[in-house]
Amino acid sequence: MLRNILLAAALVATPALATAAEDPSRIRVTGHGKVSTDPDVASLSFAIRGEGTSTDDAARALSRKRTAIAEGLAGLLGPKAVLRTGDLSMVEVRDRACFGTDGDDDRPKLSSGACAVRGYIAVMEGSLRISPVKDAGTALSLASRLGAVNARLSGFSLGSPSAARQRAQAAAIADARARATAIAAASGARLGRLLSVEDPEARSGGQDIAVTATRGANAYAPAPVAIDITPEPVDTSATLIVTYAIES
Repeated sequence: MLRNILLAAALVATPALATAAEDPSRIRVTGHGKVSTDPDVASLSFAIRGEGTSTDDAARALSRKRTAIAEGLAGLLGPKAVLRTGDLSMVEVRDRACFGTDGDDDRPKLSSGACAVRGYIAVMEGSLRISPVKDAGTALSLASRLGAVNARLSGFSLGSPSAARQRAQAAAIADARARATAIAAASGARLGRLLSVEDPEARSGGQDIAVTATRGANAYAPAPVAIDITPEPVDTSATLIVTYAIES
């Protein structure tokens, strides 16, 4: 789903001049490449909240909502759509009178009188990676119906960033060759074979793996409200230092 390839025109380092004194038969340039690709993974994040007069009641309410959201999203997106959970907290709830007139007193309180604990709120963070992206808006709508709080599409990404990286590097090579050819011609020489390529941005690290889900039967009625989305493309850039031979 490559939309376009933009070849950067800027030349960061002055080619050959820095190395000509050492070896006039070579030219060294910096090429830049950027590709724009439609994202194929959407990240959905939200909170799940359960309330009760006891910690057990709040935990049960939270668990029921988590199950409903997980099953609903699996019914919409397919069984491979896995709900991931993050931070979990259990908060005591007291009467407003316990916090004074401004309601912003966070000092420790004895659990008696106006400050007696009236109930508990359990809150859990939830997230889901969705592919194809076109289902992300509808998934947010359904999750909110089933009890998700503050649901939002928190980002878009590529399921295979390495493929986009390779295209950006190819664009950087093309940019470098065009620059080197122009400089060699201006100096009355002819560009020779490619000698080396360096990637100053190369680094090790893991790669996220997208969960690809297929649409399954939706057991919830009425059907979730569909929300069409059109996210911006994901830009992938590459910078390469390329050395060519110069032929007289």
